[in-house]
Amino acid sequence: MDEESAGNPRAKATTVMYTMAIDAWAKSREKGAAQRAEEILALMHKSYAEGNANVKPNVLTYTTVMDAWAKSGEVGAATRAERILGWMEELYEAGNESVKPSTVSYTAVIDAWAKSGEVGAGPRAERILERMEKMSISCNNNEKDDVKPNERSFNAVINCWAKSGQKGAAKRAEEILLKMEQACAEGNSDVRPTLHSFNTVIDAWARSGEQGASQRAEAILYHMEDMHLNGGSALGSVRPDTITYNTVIAAWAKSGENCAPIRAQQILEHMTALYENGNESVKPDTISFNTVLAAWAKSLNDSRMTCRVDEILMQMEELYRVGNVDVKPDTCTYSTVIDAHAKSAAEGSAQRAEDILRHMENLQNSGDKDIKLSTISYTRVIGAYAKCGNAEKAEKILRKMEDLSEAGNADVKPDAMSYTTAITAWVNSGQRDAASKAESILSRMENLYAAGNEDVKPDTFSYTTVMNAYARSREPYKAQHAQRILRRMESIYLQGNSDAKPNVFAYTTVINACAFTFGSIEEQQSAFDIAFNTFEEIHAHAYCYPNNVTYGTFLKAISNLMPASPARVHLVDGIFKSCCRDGQLDEKVVRQLQDAANPELYKDLLGIFPHEGPVDLCMLPYEWSSRAKGNGNHMRYNRKKSNYIRHKRQGKVDS
Repeated sequence: MDEESAGNPRAKATTVMYTMAIDAWAKSREKGAAQRAEEILALMHKSYAEGNANVKPNVLTYTTVMDAWAKSGEVGAATRAERILGWMEELYEAGNESVKPSTVSYTAVIDAWAKSGEVGAGPRAERILERMEKMSISCNNNEKDDVKPNERSFNAVINCWAKSGQKGAAKRAEEILLKMEQACAEGNSDVRPTLHSFNTVIDAWARSGEQGASQRAEAILYHMEDMHLNGGSALGSVRPDTITYNTVIAAWAKSGENCAPIRAQQILEHMTALYENGNESVKPDTISFNTVLAAWAKSLNDSRMTCRVDEILMQMEELYRVGNVDVKPDTCTYSTVIDAHAKSAAEGSAQRAEDILRHMENLQNSGDKDIKLSTISYTRVIGAYAKCGNAEKAEKILRKMEDLSEAGNADVKPDAMSYTTAITAWVNSGQRDAASKAESILSRMENLYAAGNEDVKPDTFSYTTVMNAYARSREPYKAQHAQRILRRMESIYLQGNSDAKPNVFAYTTVINACAFTFGSIEEQQSAFDIAFNTFEEIHAHAYCYPNNVTYGTFLKAISNLMPASPARVHLVDGIFKSCCRDGQLDEKVVRQLQDAANPELYKDLLGIFPHEGPVDLCMLPYEWSSRAKGNGNHMRYNRKKSNYIRHKRQGKVDS
């Protein structure tokens, strides 16, 4: 091209040469490739406008540029592709037959929208299909109809809806599939639905998260089975394959319905029966089994969960042992079983989770390339021991992670979650020294973070968990310990660790530690001072405010630590009124008020003496409890009901 510009008569650029250059950029997938392809198209236009008929852009030129945009993945790529399609339509309408958009042209733009991930991509793709259909209808009888939508065009629109994530996307994808079936039944074999068509719609339902999605996915599967059994129909034979069944199983696994694991397993058993009867296209694979495992691992309320995941794992291992390599257990398999046991409250589940972890270690050490231990695997086992309060074993797993990491295995390097979960194990252990053990782990986190290990950066939960350990302990001067952890938390936050920002739960935990201090009078007085100052600090901070739990806990501290006196009456009166102004009154606050206030103050604040029965919050001003967590729509409904009853008694409501 440069030589032609320099006057070389033998160097003649042509449409084919330019189009080949555009195609090279389209296939390169380099950054800016689509933009460069469009610039070459602009050069062709300029040269052609200057009289060079050898470089007249044609339909292939334009389509290749649109394809470049579709493949680019850049923001706005679909809009750019659609704009070029608009140019083609305008030029064709103006009489330029060489750029009449083809089926491939329209489908390239639909693909661009499918890959865009933009909001509204589904409707935009469908409008392109409608323009395509309109162009096809407008063709004269003697004109070649090369813009007629085909199964590829429809599949691209279905795919766009399936990936869009829009509400109602799965329903719309299924409606387009039905449109294909109807057109095919009327004799248009060009739009006969393919296996890909059905699988994409099933996947759309599986992704949707909508109520009834799993039933719709399964209904389409049975429709496919019926069509296959009646293979002589106009739609031909669309035989479900392993992907079809796996996607339906996934739809059930994601549904969250109580029957989900049972239905998922039944479909797997149906697959197995079909395969054993000679249907090679539906052979269950590792994904099939893993998805059923995932369904069971989510069924926390089903007592059969751990037994079922163990049975499925044993089945996979046995099938693999006898030569079925397609169902070989992999990292996902074992991790899911570990996760199921980690979540279970069944006796022995934590030890079972660790046993599976050890089995994974043995497999990996023996050279199994499909097994790769990770930080998550070890942390889940720590979580299993944390759940049952076996802190020694939890910390032993953490130490093993540290040893492996120091030996060079970065895949199992403990992170903040690993350490915090081990802290939780000590909190749940109930041991006398649990709080100090939890704090020692927190100190390790702080030291590692200070040395540059960003993966173990302590966060708000890390600190509040240790503070809670002290609050629940019988440690002497536990209020001071909890306050000390809070001060460390504030310090590291001010030093730039935004993940450790103190919140209302952190301050309330310190107050809780104070409220349950039962040492000497001196220790209790010190604890009350800490509780009072911490409560004041919450009001002084702009980033958190006292909530209903804070008020209830501080009232508990007053009742436990402050002797009866006019000063106590004055303080309780002020705290209650502050609580009401903040809209944080709830039943727990009222219960704590009953202990903290004397009967006269209680009646003065709530209108009844404590012995006269419970207080109906709905009979109190709504503003007093309007912001209290847990006081939702049911309270507003009950308040309206109570107001109705009260007004009726007063004769203000007609019978």
